[in-house]
Amino acid sequence: MTEALDQYREKRDFAATPEPPDAVPEGRSGPLTFVVQKHDATRLHYDLRLEVGGVMKSWAVPRGPSSDPAVRRHAVMTEDHPIAYSAFEGVIPKGQYGAGQVIVWDAGTYAPEHERVYDFSSREEAEAAMAAAIEAGKISVQMRGRKLKGSWSLVKTSTDWLLLKHDDPLADPAADPGSDPHNHHAVLGDAERDRPDSPTDSPGLRSEQRRDGRRCRNLDQCGPQDRIGQFGWPGDRGHVRDNPDYSEIRRCLAGH
Repeated sequence: MTEALDQYREKRDFAATPEPPDAVPEGRSGPLTFVVQKHDATRLHYDLRLEVGGVMKSWAVPRGPSSDPAVRRHAVMTEDHPIAYSAFEGVIPKGQYGAGQVIVWDAGTYAPEHERVYDFSSREEAEAAMAAAIEAGKISVQMRGRKLKGSWSLVKTSTDWLLLKHDDPLADPAADPGSDPHNHHAVLGDAERDRPDSPTDSPGLRSEQRRDGRRCRNLDQCGPQDRIGQFGWPGDRGHVRDNPDYSEIRRCLAGH
């Protein structure tokens, strides 16, 4: 055990959750690793984890990483996770911390970089550089994953962090899970779902999706043309606007 994993251990009942225990492996070699896990918890989000100092330093990214250099994604640093968590996929049971499905969305290796110079060969130097970068609040890394490739940064703000893709040959404005309606079916926690004014209580509700911070729903009782209502998210629930021009959501709904 290590103090770095105290929060991880305190938040979980390992007799009830399939998540891995808080063991710290010894004698690791090769490049540092990273993983991005898609977590269907109270709110759908993506967890970016970077191996540093025998643990996975972790950030929750609500809308997921974007390979578009023009996009800055809000990221919240969370508790350190054990290295073994990188391979975890499964369902965290209801009533447990972070309840919901977890899948590995991307994984690979990474190296810290400075002015686009990086070295995947020295783990010891990479560990030291990453510890200093986290302390300074400005992390720049070269990533070699299936989806995340090239140069990326995490920059600390006054409250949280920003995740951004550098403008390099591997930048891809189309690779953005946050802009894909298929990736943002609304995920409601029990308290949200049980609210009497929740849109999910509406009769005839076929599908509900989140788009750019709003809920969009499709009702099937309105004849040949589906009615799509827009609800404010999260503060102005009850203000409904019919038939906004969400053509991509209409195409998605046509397949339901």
